[in-house]
Amino acid sequence: MNAIHTIIGQYESATLEELANVTALNRQDTKFIFNSTRLPGLLQRLIENYLILEIAPHRIFNYNNLYYDTNDFKLYLQHHNGCRPRYKIRCREYLESAVTYFEIKTKTNQNRTRKTRLRLPSGIGNNLHTDLGTDVLSEPTIASMINSETGLAINELYSSVGISFTRITLVGKEFNERITIDNHLNTTSGPERQEFDNVLIAEIKQNRYNPRSKFIRTMRRMSIHETRFSKYCMAINYCYTIKYNRFKPRIRELNRLMMAG
Repeated sequence: MNAIHTIIGQYESATLEELANVTALNRQDTKFIFNSTRLPGLLQRLIENYLILEIAPHRIFNYNNLYYDTNDFKLYLQHHNGCRPRYKIRCREYLESAVTYFEIKTKTNQNRTRKTRLRLPSGIGNNLHTDLGTDVLSEPTIASMINSETGLAINELYSSVGISFTRITLVGKEFNERITIDNHLNTTSGPERQEFDNVLIAEIKQNRYNPRSKFIRTMRRMSIHETRFSKYCMAINYCYTIKYNRFKPRIRELNRLMMAG
């Protein structure tokens, strides 16, 4: 980790305000998963072309997420079965800034990711390592938001799994793309816990897919290939006994990375 801190210290910084409109809420996503030992080399290659998000003094941030689904895992199965539109419903807590958002992510028929979010009042939804699902869903504005976006009623939903990770966020110097690199991923559901040691998940968010992006070209030169991946679906697979046929290749890859050391 000391090597990572040394490298990210060499980046020029970007503020949260500068990132606010960079392909965040309506975008094309491309994902990669790879071994954490490759992170220093990747970051070193990107210094000249990207800025790093800094909220002083932090350049690495901790996230807690609490996801919701129905008793029969309707949202998970939408993803597994390739349905569109499909949805993910969650609360996301930003630990360094002590801010929590309620979010609905929609994968549209055009293969774009659209995110609708609502900042929660102070004290509502904080400390998401505990089950505060009832507190959050009892907010009238959130009930209306869920129904208008997904057609679901709040009494159909419960908190299904927690996911936490650390994140580095980069932004292209032309402010045309955003990159997130997630590490130290772990999932919890009741007594079930899974730590994804040695696994990194990188995602580039663009207004329109551009294979000439410096990040995408760098990943290809490092033989790290694009993949389809959902942190939520993988967490459900490791915490519950559930249909997962379409996810078997990703599960095998995750297990391989976790064993690689």
